[in-house]
Amino acid sequence: MGISFKVLGLKERANSAFRNVVQLLPGDWDDYSFKTSFGVSFTDARGERFDLGTVKIGYKGQVEGWTKERLPAAFPALSDEWFSLGHDVDYYEKAAQLRSSNARTSNDWTKRQRTSTA
Repeated sequence: MGISFKVLGLKERANSAFRNVVQLLPGDWDDYSFKTSFGVSFTDARGERFDLGTVKIGYKGQVEGWTKERLPAAFPALSDEWFSLGHDVDYYEKAAQLRSSNARTSNDWTKRQRTSTA
């Protein structure tokens, strides 16, 4: 089974009941009129949850505002107009650990990260 992405509300918390779903928790950090930060949580098919840290998601032509207002509530992938950047090295290290500990599902997730938010 493939993975999907779900954008949570500002006051929602990641829910381990969502299996094979990358949950994006919007942050309200305002970076010079851009609000692009999301906490990333993934629960695999076995119910094991991985909190990866923070990613910034933007789109081509974004001049200000909240990314979450333009993101679909749920999606399997995003078009080429979107891009993302992990907040720090820890984000990428945790993604690599996820990939090695949960190879099939995380390979699907990493592939979608590269293609849907590149």
